[in-house]
Amino acid sequence: MSTFTNPNTDANPTEEQTPTSEYIDFPDELTQSQERDPWEVVDEIDQQEVDARADALVDAQIAAWEADAEESEEEGDGGYDDPILLSERTPKESYIKIVLFQPDQWPRVVTIENTLSSLQQTVGGLIEVFPVGVAGAIGVCNEDFLGLGLPLNRFIRASGTVICGPFFVVGEGVHFRSLTDRQIVDVLLKL
Repeated sequence: MSTFTNPNTDANPTEEQTPTSEYIDFPDELTQSQERDPWEVVDEIDQQEVDARADALVDAQIAAWEADAEESEEEGDGGYDDPILLSERTPKESYIKIVLFQPDQWPRVVTIENTLSSLQQTVGGLIEVFPVGVAGAIGVCNEDFLGLGLPLNRFIRASGTVICGPFFVVGEGVHFRSLTDRQIVDVLLKL
């Protein structure tokens, strides 16, 4: 083992330094290269340890999500699953179950084709998404609902927006997906 002192100390170079607690024993492999300051090597090792611990925590969280998803599938409870992980594991659905909100009507749970043209036909034009305040769900409305003078539908508290014309709520992810039974109940209660 080699011994080094902290170069950042305010010791007078003319005075003889006595061993103190500021001396650190570095492994020989860290001190063999004289081109690098040993303190930089220690900082680099500390950062590598922090990165390794962060990676381990992320891996543990993903494993927990996957275990919860497998447990939910076994129980068949239709519970909320992480939309991104779900979308990566499942292919795009051909038909999706949504909650449709039309002006002056009660909301309805309907099934529509999961194509751009079908989504646009449902809202009467180009689509735009907005948050609805339900985990794993997102609202879809007509992008130009104000310019078209569509009738007032609802105030969405989560986005602070008044929506005019028809809109629907769908499961979010890489692709739109069907809402779970739990999400449908949450949407109906919150909107």
